[in-house]
Amino acid sequence: MILPWQKNASDKLDKMVQQNHLPHALLITGVERIGKLNLTQNFIQKLLCHDSSCGICELCQAIKKDHPVDEIGHSVLIRRSHYQNLIYCRTELNDSGSMSKEIRVDQIRAFCEVLSKTAESLQIGVIFYADQMNNNAANSLLKTLEEPRKNTLIMLIAHNINLLPKTILSRCQTVHINPTYDQTSADWLLNQMTENKRDDFDSMQLLESAHGVPQKALDDLKGDYFFKYQSWQNLLLDIALSPTKISNTDIFSDNELEVLKCLQHLLNEAIKNGQNLIVSHHPILFKGIKKLKGSNYVERILIQAIKNDIAIYAVHTNMDNMWFGINTYLANLFGLKNIQVLKPLEKALYKITVFCPDMKLSDGQYVPGKVRNAMFGAGAGKIGDYDSCSFNYDGYGTYRGLEGTDPFIGSKGKTNVQKEVKIETVVPVHLKSKVINAMLEAHPYEEVAYDVFSLDNAYSKAGAGVIGDLPLEMKETDFLKLIKEKLGSQLIRHSQLLKQKVSKVAICGGSGSFLLKDALMQKAQAFISADFKYHEFFDADHKILISDVGHFESEQFTIDILHDLLIKNFTTFAISKTKVNTNPINYF
Repeated sequence: MILPWQKNASDKLDKMVQQNHLPHALLITGVERIGKLNLTQNFIQKLLCHDSSCGICELCQAIKKDHPVDEIGHSVLIRRSHYQNLIYCRTELNDSGSMSKEIRVDQIRAFCEVLSKTAESLQIGVIFYADQMNNNAANSLLKTLEEPRKNTLIMLIAHNINLLPKTILSRCQTVHINPTYDQTSADWLLNQMTENKRDDFDSMQLLESAHGVPQKALDDLKGDYFFKYQSWQNLLLDIALSPTKISNTDIFSDNELEVLKCLQHLLNEAIKNGQNLIVSHHPILFKGIKKLKGSNYVERILIQAIKNDIAIYAVHTNMDNMWFGINTYLANLFGLKNIQVLKPLEKALYKITVFCPDMKLSDGQYVPGKVRNAMFGAGAGKIGDYDSCSFNYDGYGTYRGLEGTDPFIGSKGKTNVQKEVKIETVVPVHLKSKVINAMLEAHPYEEVAYDVFSLDNAYSKAGAGVIGDLPLEMKETDFLKLIKEKLGSQLIRHSQLLKQKVSKVAICGGSGSFLLKDALMQKAQAFISADFKYHEFFDADHKILISDVGHFESEQFTIDILHDLLIKNFTTFAISKTKVNTNPINYF
């Protein structure tokens, strides 16, 4: 049976069959618990039944008996359906009794081998969940997708298509099942709730709390999740209507309540001061939002911001990774010298090559020089502490203008040979479009020949953390005192003192434990950061002094950095710093 929210996806599949456009590979996607397998099996039944899924014939009955999610022994490499030409492939059951986290290459090979056998009627193979295939398994499947056999349909079911290689995606026709917030789905949910004698809740509200996934909503009823959701919602409604009124706070943790207060107070401060832009380090949104109904505190604060014409702009990881961000600020605060990025960004550089005619324009400008300078002016050609970096060499280009062209050099319809200069330079990812546009604007050709290559080179002026040298080496205890003095930290959690002098220091504002290996590799004697877990202090391994100064304490100066940047670049703006203390942690 097709569930109400699956109708659009089901109609799309039916249309493929009716128009005789059924592909060799179908990808059924959607969030967990949205019913992807249910839709797949219903579609298979329609395809194979001679009477359009009658439900009573021998074939329909055979398919109805299929429960591919059931555990079939300890080996489910491939599971034959009750219908001979239908097979399933999924993760294996481990010896421990739990499901494996990936589909291996040997499973896919066995799956493809079965499908390679000639069949007179349509044979169907189902892989769930395809986003669990490891790289080797995906590559093995790709060969079959590239050379599909007649009378064969491969159906992939996936929660997250971003985990599938683009080569797989490009060979599948995708059908997506969307979350639902319509009344038909809410009515279906209410019927299910009535059957389970849990119809004392609002079905639409329950559906919203489950982010539009009806079957997840039913799961939520089994625990206290929905109760807590309702409590949050009611409390936040009170706060939205009367920001000073906060009651029933026992359902919140201390941190949750403090965060809520900070957000609300910050917004109220902006409203009171008549300000229409909030620039912050941490964002209010950590994932996409598809609706604004006031269902949670994020939505309610956004609604209040919209009603008061207040924009919210967050920089977060951009500030964490930029050269003039919080880490360099802290390094300067501690007086470090020879400052370098601790873990430079990778895959953040491009090489751009462009071919220019070796000639002067009528105004006397040399074309390669004009194009090169335009690219430099847009930010290209910076390597470390050098700029205007490029490589240039001579050659010959050929081209012929076809109908509708107006060649800058030569004649339409005639092959032209032109002496040209090839310019190569580098550009960071965030300036790529700007540099290309500047290049095209400066270039005289009607059609510009250029190449863009992604580089594996590390970008030395951006990345996570910094490392540098203290002006003078000092005792570990003196170094910890210096941290307290500079950061105002009330408490520093640190690893074992090593009774050695500190001279080289690594720094990462915020949660930086992931950089400990990099700090050790570069021979740092101390590492200033925050949010280290208990067992991570052991990773110091008697080689480095870990100084956990607190998340807020390590990022407190972001407001000063943002203030100075805005003052410098927007001289006509009225800019002020918030007076709200947003640190949710208190010390006793």
